[in-house]
Amino acid sequence: MPDFFSQPAVCNTGPLLGLSRINELGLLARLFPQVIIPREVADEILLTPHADVEALTNLYRVSI
Repeated sequence: MPDFFSQPAVCNTGPLLGLSRINELGLLARLFPQVIIPREVADEILLTPHADVEALTNLYRVSI
């Protein structure tokens, strides 16, 4: 795998909601050693009615 997969990933709302819709949030944890979700992104997801917040909080190695 390319070297960038060995670095933490900072994720915004779009990819998180998209991966959540297809039940593939775990893909981030499989690809990156750490997933960083900025506080503003977390707040936006909490306000999104169709977001799977439970699945998002169950991701491993996530920092908010």
